[in-house]
This record gives sequence, C-alpha cells and structure tokens, in this order.
Amino acid sequence: MREGDNRWGWTAGVLLAVAAVRLLAATVLVPAWEAKTHRAPFPDHYPALARSLVEEGTLGFQGAGAPITTTRGPGFPAWLALPLLAGRGGDRVLAWWATLPGLLGAALAAWACMRFGARPLALASPAAAALAGLHPLPVFTSSRGMADEFCGVLGLAGLVAWRCAETSARGRWLWAGVSGLALGAAMLTRATALLFLVALGAVALLSRASWRRALLVACVALLPALVWSLRASRLEGRVVFVHSMAAYNFWLGEAQDRFGLPSDPGSIREHAVPLMVREAGVGAAEAERLWYTQSPEQTGELERKLGGAAGRRILHDPLGYGARVARGLIRFWISGTTRSTTLAYAAVVLPFLSLVLVGALHSRESPRDPLLSAVLLAAALHALFYAAVCPMARYSVAVYPACALLAARGLAVLYRSGSDSPPPPP
Repeated sequence: MREGDNRWGWTAGVLLAVAAVRLLAATVLVPAWEAKTHRAPFPDHYPALARSLVEEGTLGFQGAGAPITTTRGPGFPAWLALPLLAGRGGDRVLAWWATLPGLLGAALAAWACMRFGARPLALASPAAAALAGLHPLPVFTSSRGMADEFCGVLGLAGLVAWRCAETSARGRWLWAGVSGLALGAAMLTRATALLFLVALGAVALLSRASWRRALLVACVALLPALVWSLRASRLEGRVVFVHSMAAYNFWLGEAQDRFGLPSDPGSIREHAVPLMVREAGVGAAEAERLWYTQSPEQTGELERKLGGAAGRRILHDPLGYGARVARGLIRFWISGTTRSTTLAYAAVVLPFLSLVLVGALHSRESPRDPLLSAVLLAAALHALFYAAVCPMARYSVAVYPACALLAARGLAVLYRSGSDSPPPPP
C-alpha cells in the first residue's frame, strides 16, 4: 500500500513540475529564444487557422495566405480556437495552450503505466509522466505552436482507451467509442495518425482482442476523417486524405538527403525549390509560394506534378531510394532544420530512444501486453512512413507520449537490474 501511495505522490509531484516547466517554456524561454534568433513564433501559422475558424467559420490562413486551405486539418486549430472564444488571443496564451496537451499526455501515460505497465515498481508511473511531459523536444515544439504532440496525445488516448475496452468489466463499448473519437480527432490533426489505428487493428487481430470492438473503433475514428477528406478532395479536384502536401514534403526529404542540412542560418528550401523546378517542371515562383499561400486548386495541381516526379524518382533508382529510407529511419528521430539543431536534438533524443529500446526488448515485464505492442508498432510505422517522405525530428514528437510507456518500462528494467546486482566483493 505504501508503494502505491508513493507512486501517486511522486506522480503528482512530477505533473506539477511538468506544468511549471511548460508554462515557463511557452511564456518565457521559447519567446526569448525566438527573439534572440530572429525566429517568428508559430512557424506553422496555426493561430491564423484558429482565428479563421472563429471569425469566418472556415479553415484558412486569412491575410497570411489562402483564405480556404487544404494543407492542414482542423483538429489543432479547433483546440487553439478555445482561448480565442474566451477572448484570450495573445501569443503567449496561445503558446501555453498549445503545450497544455503535453501535461494531459503525461498524466495519461502515468495512469496507463499504473494500470497496464510495470506495476510492481513504484518508479515506473512517475517516470512515464516525466518522460512524456518533460522531454525537451516535445516541450520546445509545442511551445512554438506545432501540432505533433497534440496528435500524439490523442493517439495515446486512443490506444489506452482501446486497451481499457478489452480489460474493463463494464463499459467496454463505451471505451471503444472513446478510443475511436480520440483517434478520429488525431487524424483530423495529422493524417498520419491513421498509423495508430493500423497498429491497433494489427495487434487486435494477432491477439485475443475483440474484433468487433476494434471494428467499432475503426468506424468511429474514420468517419470524421473521411467527411473532412470529401471537403479537401472537392476543393483540390483530386483524392485527398484529410490534408495535402505529401509530395511537396517528399521533395523536401529528397533535398535533405541529397544536399545535407544547411548551416545556421539556412533552410532546406534553398535546395528543395530548385530541385522541384528541375525534376517536376514546377515554376520557381509557383514552388516558392507553397505551402500555405496557394489556393486548394493550385495546391492540387502542384501536388500532381510533384507526385508524378516522386514516382519517377523511385522507379528510376529503387535501390538508391531504399538507401534514403534507411538513412531516414534515424533522421526521423534526430534531424532538425540545420546542423546545429540536429546535434542538439541528438543529445536529448538518443538517451530517450535507448530507454525505449530497452523497454521494447525486455521480456520479463508484461511480455505480451497488447498496449505496448501497439505502441511499438505505431512508432515503427511512423518512423518508416516519415523516413520514406520527409524525416524530421519534429514529426517524431507524435509518438513521444506513447513511447514514454516503453521508455518508463526501460528505466524500470535498468533500475531493477541495478538493484538486483550482487554487491561487490570486499
């Protein structure tokens, strides 16, 4: 009983630390860094999308670009719209609100670890909260108004709710519905959240999980994504799943692989735009206007050209492309936009990845837990997909909340191994 009490107490302390660190990062540290490095806040322009939802009832970039856009999903803008509805639209308020889901994700990771993880060890639950909520990469990207952690928290919620549906004595179908809603919201944020659903379905088929509940999860999750995809497809005049620009990102990834990362200050676009012009016959002015300033029709036309060129590139040199994907598997975790940011990311990511690998490889604690299997498969699918398109560390943040379960398990394994080791000889 004392161990359980300690576990709750330590977890509560960690969550308080997570709240304090995220408030400090969003309102002081990251704005100071942006001012020092002359970086504009919110590089993905999500506040403009949120204001468009509130003021115009549509998803667009208002004066910053296309008044109606298909390059983003509505999930994260809808979250940022909540403080706007309350009359709180300042940059620092929105930055703090953008990073708040990370606190919720830390609490969820700790709770999931208590219920499904290495329960005999009091260290595991507070470790999960700390690893999910205090890791510098998610804290930094979320404080800059990026949507990846928001998507990842919803993905973790979907997997945990599905596992609750399989283990709870009551409300199993309700938990399945919650899982579908969470995964559906994740897909409306990032189309790649579909990979969480794929992982869930695969594990459900290979385990003793109910296929009927898994089917309900899939139906509930896919319905809003398909409805939004109809809107995006109609606007672009081609089939689009949630949002556009996969082909454009493919060529960003190709430029990264061919030319390497620029030194500070620099941009991958400096190499990518001429590459698009040469390989796809895209006009320089047309490519330079992307990503958010073009209308859906212009975006669709550009994606057709870039997509065709991507297919030709793969077919022309499949072995070379395979090597690019292999290199992208590590770039997905550590690559920044410049060499210096990549080195900084590597310093904070590699220890986390090491713990994830220890947790994934260790078979003594819950060796066949379907939740951990789904987490591992979802992370692997995300890494493979982005390695094939545009591997950047910021995208890996989408699996950090879920991977915190594996990392906490790895930390528990190392702690127990150290505790169980025999004392040194006198």
